[in-house]
Amino acid sequence: MQSSTIKSPLKSSNANQEEIIYYIDTKLNQYLHVQENLLIKSEETGSDDSLIPLIIEFNSDVPGNMQTNLELKCLPDDVRIIPLEFKVSEGSFTDSNAAFLKFSTNVFDYIKQSIPIKNNSEMACNYRVEFKSIKGDKSVFKGISKFSIPPKDVYAYDLRFLPNAEETFECELKFQNVTEGTNIRYILTGIGEKAPALGEIKLETRVGQSTTHEIMIPNKSTKKICYYVYSNTNFIKGPDKIMVLPNRKESYVFEIVPTQRGDFKGAITFKPGEWPIKDIDSDGDEIYSADAKEDAQNFTLWYTFDIKILPPPHQALVELETNAQESATLCIPLSNPFDKKMEFRVIKNGPFLEGEENIEILPKQNYDYQLKFCPAQVGKFRGSLIFLNEETGEFWYDLKLIAIDPLPVAIEPVQAEVGRYTIINLSLKNPLNEKLNFRVLISNSHNFSLEKKHVDRLTVGPLETLDVNVVFTPSTVGIGEHFGLIQFFNEKIGNISYELRGIGLEPDTQDPVNITSEICSSEMVTINFRNSTDSAIYCDLVLVDEEGKLIKLNDDEHSPFNILLNKFENVHVSPRGILDIPIVFSPNELKCYNVYLIITARREGRMNWAEKNPNKNIEKLRWIYPVKAFSVINAFNKTSPFVVECKVRHRLEKTMEIVLANVTTYASGLDRGSLRLRSMTPKNNSSKTTSSFSLSDEHQIKSESTGSLVIVGDTNKLANEFVYQLHFSGNLDQCELAKNSIAIKLVRIERERENGLVNLIFHIVFCPSKSFIVDADLQVETAMGGMWRYPLKLVSLEPPPDDTIIIEGKRLNKESVVGFRLSSKIDKSLPFEAYFNSGGSEHVFSVTPEIGELLPEDEDGTLIKISFVPSTYGKIYQKELIISTPLFQWKYLVKGVTPEYVVPRGQSAIPAADSRFKKNGRKRNFIIENTYIIHTAVSSPIKGASLLPIRLSNMP
Repeated sequence: MQSSTIKSPLKSSNANQEEIIYYIDTKLNQYLHVQENLLIKSEETGSDDSLIPLIIEFNSDVPGNMQTNLELKCLPDDVRIIPLEFKVSEGSFTDSNAAFLKFSTNVFDYIKQSIPIKNNSEMACNYRVEFKSIKGDKSVFKGISKFSIPPKDVYAYDLRFLPNAEETFECELKFQNVTEGTNIRYILTGIGEKAPALGEIKLETRVGQSTTHEIMIPNKSTKKICYYVYSNTNFIKGPDKIMVLPNRKESYVFEIVPTQRGDFKGAITFKPGEWPIKDIDSDGDEIYSADAKEDAQNFTLWYTFDIKILPPPHQALVELETNAQESATLCIPLSNPFDKKMEFRVIKNGPFLEGEENIEILPKQNYDYQLKFCPAQVGKFRGSLIFLNEETGEFWYDLKLIAIDPLPVAIEPVQAEVGRYTIINLSLKNPLNEKLNFRVLISNSHNFSLEKKHVDRLTVGPLETLDVNVVFTPSTVGIGEHFGLIQFFNEKIGNISYELRGIGLEPDTQDPVNITSEICSSEMVTINFRNSTDSAIYCDLVLVDEEGKLIKLNDDEHSPFNILLNKFENVHVSPRGILDIPIVFSPNELKCYNVYLIITARREGRMNWAEKNPNKNIEKLRWIYPVKAFSVINAFNKTSPFVVECKVRHRLEKTMEIVLANVTTYASGLDRGSLRLRSMTPKNNSSKTTSSFSLSDEHQIKSESTGSLVIVGDTNKLANEFVYQLHFSGNLDQCELAKNSIAIKLVRIERERENGLVNLIFHIVFCPSKSFIVDADLQVETAMGGMWRYPLKLVSLEPPPDDTIIIEGKRLNKESVVGFRLSSKIDKSLPFEAYFNSGGSEHVFSVTPEIGELLPEDEDGTLIKISFVPSTYGKIYQKELIISTPLFQWKYLVKGVTPEYVVPRGQSAIPAADSRFKKNGRKRNFIIENTYIIHTAVSSPIKGASLLPIRLSNMP
């Protein structure tokens, strides 16, 4: 709008009236503000050209053209219409509206911004520019003070921001349109940032040398500046301040006097401050300059430096050589000639060096510094030993480090019988923090070898030690050639060597060989005889009884033994060969046999078995193999064993009776009789004997004789005729569980004279702690010889769940956790494993920890946490949690319950027009609602029309 005041010519049609009132109306009430009426007095209308002022105010934040009519009404018939047109242009800011501009640049670097000013009028406009400080110095913002814009043109006003301090400046920029009387306002914010480094100083010098360098310090301001100098190092020496005149540069010279080596990076900083030297007039009074009245400027000038300081010449070159995995010590004498204590920081550069890091030398005293070189690998290395003192600087020693292969480790000689072997345990250590592979070399592979066959490489983990078993197999009696060197080679570690020595002994009685066969049947056992020498041998084989009498071989009528070889004398065995000797046992009576296989060996050419020992001549060596043979009666078929069944953590006591018919007849082998095994309840008179029997009884499972607990027949005589033992087969862990869960004891023996029956009555206590199924044999031996075997099946049934754990889920895919504590039930900790059974396909349950230790019973117990993450609504998840230890097992039924599903309901952010009816749930009656409507709605073609009937009787 070009003007805020409009003057309209009005002339009254009734000159006799003293005053006239015009009522004013317009349509643009939201933008246009005008008085409601206009009062005109008669004296104001005396001439035809009288003008009556009417003030109109128009404000709009929307650009464009707006037209309206201003109606002036004076009853009864004076109506005047004045057309109005308003033009609102874009981008104009009045006094109540301002634009914001933000600048950011380095100190003393300017940034330029062009501000467009548009003239929408039909005439040229003159502008005056005014800067008004809000915060800080307004002079950092610069621009021309006045300009002119032609009609309908745009002027680009150049505004520059040149900060002189590291701070934030705020200023008001006002463009005053002198021609039209309007203003355009800007709020300017400028941030002065730290300027980049003026340059980088790169120098190279040496400890003990002095280096001088010059740099230029500028002053871009209009007044002189005193700079105070700072540095983050103590070896840069120079003036602590420098004065620079306005718009000038001054040189700053500093000296570098390093005391220790290294690459040093930092900065030299110059900050403005107050000049400490005061000017004094002739009267001695201080003269204050105009610059002194102002505060010091807040900015920083700085140079970066990268100074490489080389070490001074070394004191000496020292060479240290030692074997890997051992140590060498270097002793360096030091002295303090001063009258005060000297402190040194010791820097050790180089691998595998050990020594003190800080030392003190008392005044006028000497000190011996000891440096250890402990190489973990072979090789040649360079190093240095540096002594640093803040006052005297540094001195150092150059080190040449050499690590050679470790010395061989001598192992004590080991002994073994010819034909047998001995294990030598060696330790292979990896001192490095990385996995290493070793190649194994053995100089004497005839007598020494690794326990693991066909292995020539070993792997050792980082910082671990591997136990290596070496087998020594002698080939002669005495030392002979039983020596060798085993090497473990790695490129980094070198050769780790062990010197091995062995002594061969004459063979002694060998380990016994057991053979078991049923009566009137045959069993065979093979004895492997090894020739451990490098020459062929010839063997003679004989079989003797306990009294040393020869047993005739291949005699089917008298001897139950036979050797399945073509000949028994001068049997040839090749060098390093093996002779398999099959022995057949065919008993015809219930008896125990103890025989001995004697092998006499001679070396080919009748060489001496004691090589390299001229004082001892051994032509023959003899090996004795004890053979213990049992004739057995298998009382039952393996497919139908006696079953002992009990639930976990329950106790079962049973009495088992074994009936042996005519035991003395068995000894003669004439009649095998009949055997019966059945479970029975103990007689009343024997209850006292079994009542105190438990799993802790000292006779549990072990091989036992009947001792004083055996009663023979009706004579009450004591006898030690039977020995019994339980043997388990199957998984070793389950066998160990079964062994700890069962106890068996022979409580009574009854012999019936009339028919020769012998009843063996056993008491069994079965108390399993974990579920398992194990097969076992009860072996009963007689003092006369012979053995009975009775198969048993021990079944530990799964118990019902110890408890039921119900977990309520929060929502889908959200974890819910419950926890409980469990102890080991004994006075010590037990390792455990926790897992869910494999039933079900969904993995919604998890347990932590899965492995660990259960705390003892006297402590709080170990916390077990179960997590539940449901994935489907309306489903009950269920799994069994098993917590297993070597001694006990617990089972919990875990159920996961999902939360109740609530159907989501949408809700509008803006309430509907009829929401008041929906909330109370009442049905709407649209007919009744329509009777309350008095005007048409906005959707009607006639908006706002009355719906009430017009009363014609009231009209004239």
